[in-house]
Amino acid sequence: MKTLKVLPVFLFYSLQVTCQTDFLDSLSHLLFDKNLKDSTKVDIYNDLSYDWSGSDPKKGLLYADSAIWLAGKISDERRKYAAINSKGVNYWMKGEDSMALESFREVMKYHQSQSNELGEGRMLNNMALLLYNKADYRTALDYHNRANQIFEKQGITNYLINGLSNSGVVYLALADYPRALETFLKALSLTDSTMLNESAKLHTNIGLVYKNLNELTEGEKFQRKAITYYQKLKQRQGLASEYGNLASNLQNQGRLDEAEALYMQALEINREIGNERRIASDLANFGKHQQLKGDLEKANEFLGEAIERFSKIDDVLNLAAVYLDQAEVWKQQNKPISQILEIQKKALEFGQKSGSLIRQNEAWKAISETYTVAGQSQNALEAFHNYVLFKDSVFNDQNQKDIMKMQIQFDYDMKAQQMESDFLLNASLLEAKNEKQKIISIVAIFLFLLFIIFGAIIQHFRSKKNLLEKEKLEAEFNAQKAILEQKALKAQMNPHFIFNAMNSISNFLLKNEPEKADFYLNKFARLIRRILEMSEEELISLEEELDVLKDYIDIESLRLGKAIELQVNLDERLDPKLVKIPPLLIQPMIENSIWHGIANTPEEGQIKISVFQNNGLLKLTVKDNGNSRAEIPSQNPEKKKSMGLGIIQGRLKILLGDKSPDIKWQKLSNGSEVALHLPILS
Repeated sequence: MKTLKVLPVFLFYSLQVTCQTDFLDSLSHLLFDKNLKDSTKVDIYNDLSYDWSGSDPKKGLLYADSAIWLAGKISDERRKYAAINSKGVNYWMKGEDSMALESFREVMKYHQSQSNELGEGRMLNNMALLLYNKADYRTALDYHNRANQIFEKQGITNYLINGLSNSGVVYLALADYPRALETFLKALSLTDSTMLNESAKLHTNIGLVYKNLNELTEGEKFQRKAITYYQKLKQRQGLASEYGNLASNLQNQGRLDEAEALYMQALEINREIGNERRIASDLANFGKHQQLKGDLEKANEFLGEAIERFSKIDDVLNLAAVYLDQAEVWKQQNKPISQILEIQKKALEFGQKSGSLIRQNEAWKAISETYTVAGQSQNALEAFHNYVLFKDSVFNDQNQKDIMKMQIQFDYDMKAQQMESDFLLNASLLEAKNEKQKIISIVAIFLFLLFIIFGAIIQHFRSKKNLLEKEKLEAEFNAQKAILEQKALKAQMNPHFIFNAMNSISNFLLKNEPEKADFYLNKFARLIRRILEMSEEELISLEEELDVLKDYIDIESLRLGKAIELQVNLDERLDPKLVKIPPLLIQPMIENSIWHGIANTPEEGQIKISVFQNNGLLKLTVKDNGNSRAEIPSQNPEKKKSMGLGIIQGRLKILLGDKSPDIKWQKLSNGSEVALHLPILS
């Protein structure tokens, strides 16, 4: 059990950690002063709330509520939201992350209403740390990035350094070590000689990345540098943690004597500080180290003391690991199998209490092996069966994390492409503007010098100017068309749709249903291929569009977990092979029906597509039986359309110009309907 400490950075407040009881009592007594202003009382309540958060957050919450009530009474918004912030801090310290999130979210909305970007950035950072604790890595990373943009814009370097460090910790959790290293090094490049604390934490985290990349020598350089920073800062807790990190690194390099000396230094410091959890962790590390050296008696002694200390603080997760380590030592000591099984079952018990899939998986594997050695084949088989079940669960958990990492990478690449596209477009427009100015200057000079003689030349330059204006308009038109086509294609190939479809197919494989997985995989591959092919065409037949929609609805039905019935009514006068429409025109309407309607109802979905000829126009309607509450604004339904319907409107305007139709959406008694009229194309 190796203590490798990742260090996130909090941007809460300047908390006074010297909260002596006498000081708090004297502060509380001030509240009974009748001459004290209410605004000053609110400040005292807030100070008390902050000060109690570290030692008694329940009491801190009471003071925060008092501050909120009194600030509301005197209509002091600033002090009220300062109290809500302190309430969130106390919830955090109590371990009630969801309640803390709600408080910080409320404070962030207040900062946004006041155009306080710095306050907004601090709340985003703190909410991201809470989301990291809840394993919502994607949202946490998004919040950190938004906060970092604010800190960079405001020019607050120390906040930006801490924000980048926190982003690196999220990448570490996703095992994206190259991105984590890049982020930590970027933060380190912003530090100066006065930022010892930030430098120490960054060197610690960079050392951990190199250790995970198995570049042990490079990791050792950063770990030793971190130690020098902690020594200068006289931060004994940080120094002890880094001694443990470096000892683990040296142990992996085979430098056991050096590692042992560092483990002992870490243990001595933590004993002086009195940190039970870290003392127990050091003892467990030292016990494993003695096992590697072959001194089984010492290994057993240290592991036993670690178990006692972890039991005292009820750390069930670490107890599960240390019991398994002790079982391995007992095996080497040839102790009775019954005793070995007893502590392995204890490891399983604590693994179950902790809810850790990995700990339970390790325990069942060890128990199965011990039963096998004992010749108890039936018990060994049952234990091995449980081991396989948990191994599958661990695999699925890792699979979800890998898919999340792919989604984050996809989002990152899309943003980079968008930035590059915006840059090229702006550069093109700027170049056109400069060219225009250059031509105007030339014309002005010729007009000044040769106004009477060279009238024909003036007309020539006017014609050239008009031509350039026309070319500029055409360039802007083509750029707008390309952007709309890109948005339309992105809407069909929504990354969340792709990743969720892949995840659903993966679940069929995990459930040992290869036929279903193969069926949906073929359908999914065909859908993606057809979408890519259609994106190259300006018009396709109605028949081709309907074929693609059938595959799309089947995939969305799989994602929703319920059937969606598709009905198609065609005018007998229309031949679907000959009627032409823009590719993937109907799909956003179907997506709108599914995710803003059918997804909100427990019943199976029904979608009806009707295509009729009406007064020389093609009337196309899509009806569904969903509950489209999210699409109905409180005042005027026509004012609110989904992004998908907006893309359709834009594409038709590009194709048909002023003749482009309006898209009408209306709520029905049972579902909703989208309708449009467009010219019959062939």
